[in-house]
Amino acid sequence: MLRNNEHNNAELQEDWNKYGESSFSFEILGEYGTEEESMRREQELIDRTIGSSYNIGSSVNGGDLFTNNPRKEDIREIRRQQASGKNNPMHGVPK
Repeated sequence: MLRNNEHNNAELQEDWNKYGESSFSFEILGEYGTEEESMRREQELIDRTIGSSYNIGSSVNGGDLFTNNPRKEDIREIRRQQASGKNNPMHGVPK
């Protein structure tokens, strides 16, 4: 998705485009015997790095993708425009 300029994390995509693929590395931080242990350890890492990493979700399952999103005001404005006037599915429908 990053290579196709289609990643849903706008800040990560912006940095990828600005600095290039060669500026990034991806590595396995740990291997665990069960999915539960893997998810627990991932959550611990998210909790320690929230606000200082590219994670915009607050939990291993995604969770709140809005509160820590660096583009939340842009997203709020886009949603407002998408739901106003003729874009609103209730536009023109009698109350």
